[in-house]
Amino acid sequence: MRQLADAAGLLRGVVIMVALAGDAVLKLCNMPVPQFFAENVAEKRFVWIIGALFVGNIITNQLTQTHAFEIYANGQVVFSKLEAGRLPSMTEFWTNIEAALGPSSQAVQY
Repeated sequence: MRQLADAAGLLRGVVIMVALAGDAVLKLCNMPVPQFFAENVAEKRFVWIIGALFVGNIITNQLTQTHAFEIYANGQVVFSKLEAGRLPSMTEFWTNIEAALGPSSQAVQY
């Protein structure tokens, strides 16, 4: 999945670069600017850039998201969403923290 996320990021960068400088690069190379580019991209650069950022970030985030949520205390796992399949309740959270930290943590009120 990481490779797909990297490819999506690369594609996002290419779209932004083409939207910013595509027609200038073509003119420097003495190549004609395609009609589609002139009508749809060059005139709407801001829309293409914002769209590439927005859609690219959504795709990248979805590909790299693990839904992991873990709480550590004194180097040990106190709670793992991946193992439990849910988030802890506040009572469960504080009970597990107190158990991991020992009796000196009893001053915490909840």
